[in-house]
Amino acid sequence: MKDHNKESEHYSNKNLSIHLKNAFTKNNGILTFTQAKSLNISETELLEAYKNKNILQEEPGIFMENESDYDDMYILQLLHPTGVYSHETAVMLHNLSRFSPFRDYMIVPENYDTEQLNQNNVVTFQTTESYFPTENATVKNFLGNNVTITNLERTVIDMLSSTHSMGDVVKEVIESYLDEEQKNIERLTKYASLFNLENTVQDQILNRLFPKN
Repeated sequence: MKDHNKESEHYSNKNLSIHLKNAFTKNNGILTFTQAKSLNISETELLEAYKNKNILQEEPGIFMENESDYDDMYILQLLHPTGVYSHETAVMLHNLSRFSPFRDYMIVPENYDTEQLNQNNVVTFQTTESYFPTENATVKNFLGNNVTITNLERTVIDMLSSTHSMGDVVKEVIESYLDEEQKNIERLTKYASLFNLENTVQDQILNRLFPKN
């Protein structure tokens, strides 16, 4: 991502208009052209503020009021809107484990250009349309910005089928899912069938949820 050290030397948001300040505040310090337009702010107004060194530009069309507003997870989501955060990242944001991954994980379409994501320490999984996650969830990350993650059941299935995940984390995910009030068993079994995990899901989850007398 962009290095702001040089750019921020002469940057100051003291002269930023109240109109723009309010817009940045409403959007947690980060604005895109599309978001700005919905708040009746033109591209010209944003670019003028950037030209006058009143705001910072992270990427073309993505602006920040302060360097402290930087959120790599959210900015990468804006740059790659078709990507869905998954596996350990989704586990963390669903609060299924106390484990915090050192890298983020994202599912992208097959043949997707992952160079920028990989350069930013994101582990990517290229997936065909048949296996691409649907019914995804939008949640706030730890910096308060909206990101797209796999739904609860797809997250569990991804962890059960993962070859890289730590066994203790997978066990914790299962235990958390068993206690989850909002679980969707129909969706879980649908994913289990898709990924050929019927026996695993039956043994590790369904038999514990619905024990036979």
